[in-house]
Amino acid sequence: MRSLVAVLIVTLLAAAYTAYAETSYTAYVRLTGRIENGYVVLFLNMSLPAPTSTLEFNISRHGDRIVLAWAETDRGGVLGRISDEILRIDVDHRRTSFYVILVIDAISTNSTHVNLEIPVPLSPLGSVCRIEGSITLGATFSGETSYGNFSGGVIRYNMTIPPGSLDMVRASALLSNVQLARITYLNRTIYLSPDRVIFLDTYTLKSEGLLPVSTFMLTLPAGYELEGVGSGLFSYPERYISKHSSDNSTLVVIYLLTSLQAPGQEAKLDVKLLRQRSARFSTPSWDWEFL
Repeated sequence: MRSLVAVLIVTLLAAAYTAYAETSYTAYVRLTGRIENGYVVLFLNMSLPAPTSTLEFNISRHGDRIVLAWAETDRGGVLGRISDEILRIDVDHRRTSFYVILVIDAISTNSTHVNLEIPVPLSPLGSVCRIEGSITLGATFSGETSYGNFSGGVIRYNMTIPPGSLDMVRASALLSNVQLARITYLNRTIYLSPDRVIFLDTYTLKSEGLLPVSTFMLTLPAGYELEGVGSGLFSYPERYISKHSSDNSTLVVIYLLTSLQAPGQEAKLDVKLLRQRSARFSTPSWDWEFL
């Protein structure tokens, strides 16, 4: 019975694609994704066939899993909003290219496994879409996907799909094989002066897997500098911090003084950042990663 239903669904999707292909132009999406700080982060680099000031994605009933939807434009960042199973992003002028970041609360654990359930919006409403790219979960994960090819802990996409397509990725790994920590709380204090801005961030980290977590990686946008790292009253020596700079960002690797050894174990980390003020200023968005 299930195989018969699956065949019917595939047939309907094929028919839907044929109908849409006759009335819509093709968009292009380059998708990448990975697990960061206990969340799944998706990056969608989109090129549309016609300019628009609104993006809409079908997310079905999974809107509560999307922690953050953010689109970068040449005039700054824009937050998305969710209503009636639709993720909507409005920008202040019409454009054909968008860079969208989605942060998804996809991870849960039980006594034996780490489980993932990831809604992946593959194409915007209104356009047939060519989708290429991959989501890397790690070799310890196995699972299933409705659209992609899941192998070696990586979901790969290379296809043309109807408007509003939503993939559901479900995966799991043994708790004993997972090295994973989550940022459960961030407290930020911002100090402004005429010539600079100082960010004082305190992270609460919580281990989710059985393998020890010994490093915390922070990717800073161009223009931001790391001023110091601490834990309580203790300041981290320089030998516990390494920096790797490129044209657009700096990767900071912090070696934790005490590694997280067991599920549920927590630690706090204080990070001080600096940015010189300019005529145009916005609060930064950056990536975190644990190893």
